[in-house]
Amino acid sequence: MIFPALELVWSPTGAGSVVNGHSWPIGGTHELGPRGLTFGIEGDVRLRYPPPTEAGREICKVERRGDRLVLWQFQKRFRCAVNGRDVHETELELHHRDLITMPKGPVLRVLEAPVAHVRSPTLEAAIRANPNDRELTKVYSDFLLDHGDPLGERLAKPGAGDAATWLDVLAAHYEGSRLEIEWQHGLATRVVLRDALGKNFTTLEDVLEHLAGLPVMRFLRDLTLDVASAGLAVSDGLHALAAVALPPTVQRLSLGDVHEHHRERVTRQLDAAPGKVDVGFYRDAVIEVLACARRPDEGGFVRGAKIEIGRHLYLGETETMSLLNENVVFGGSHLVSYEGGRYVIAAIGESVELPKVNGRPADRIPLRDGDLVEIVGELTGRFTLLR
Repeated sequence: MIFPALELVWSPTGAGSVVNGHSWPIGGTHELGPRGLTFGIEGDVRLRYPPPTEAGREICKVERRGDRLVLWQFQKRFRCAVNGRDVHETELELHHRDLITMPKGPVLRVLEAPVAHVRSPTLEAAIRANPNDRELTKVYSDFLLDHGDPLGERLAKPGAGDAATWLDVLAAHYEGSRLEIEWQHGLATRVVLRDALGKNFTTLEDVLEHLAGLPVMRFLRDLTLDVASAGLAVSDGLHALAAVALPPTVQRLSLGDVHEHHRERVTRQLDAAPGKVDVGFYRDAVIEVLACARRPDEGGFVRGAKIEIGRHLYLGETETMSLLNENVVFGGSHLVSYEGGRYVIAAIGESVELPKVNGRPADRIPLRDGDLVEIVGELTGRFTLLR
């Protein structure tokens, strides 16, 4: 193999892709060559978009420019993401192991040199038995480095800031606050996955299988699949857990929180499940005010107030006009609403700044108990389920 090259990490169908008329299987690599590779309905790598009726049938190109690797984007409508973050620039420099996500798939990894993927059953068994032993992790890191596995470098430098590059198609979940991970020595120990299907998956089994197969998940201990946030039922979560082999280190499984009126049915399902799975129940939800820019006489809230959400709650000062009906004016710039068994926060109108959830901008994200919600310049509060 001649480098630089691209590795096909994931495709929407699971069947790989086609490059210059030849099959490109998942896990396979293809060199960039002197001309690079174009992507689109008439690109070197064939995609099912943009539509043939549109001008410009290639959406992007990856090529070498001197000693640099560059992603060129040709269209405003179809934009790629790199390492889980949307790219708005026309030109972006790429680096070794960067993830490129096409707007509707596939996902590719930039390789500037060969990489290996190795395992050590003996060392991994020792780490499973002693998960907090840092010296064992260092020995494992040295073993991986000696065999050319990049995971060894991550374990040696766990704070390098490259977490998203290890999550493949789930990188966008991570950067969009839909995948929360607690790390220890560069490896995942606790995972909370909300809105699991996102734009890329059709079944929870697919998501779970992909998550469990990531090298950084080998020693995972605590897993929460928030099924309600994805519009799914507890039975869907139980079926997925039964169908997918999880790392043997997993000690706690949870399917998140569901409304109290499902308690009887869900309890029966959990009792019939082969292993222990936790589910929480709630009856309502509030936003507990931590800070507010406006006083109560200005339409604000006092610190410590608990605002009931009910079916919906408007937050923020701006009165936003409906795009569909100019006679309809909303009483705030942001909306928390109960829909499909989940509470979702969203900005109203394209000119409104996105809300922040746990410090990250996020729109239309399902909320979880304890989330820190911020309407920038207006209000900071804690989303809390009442049990």
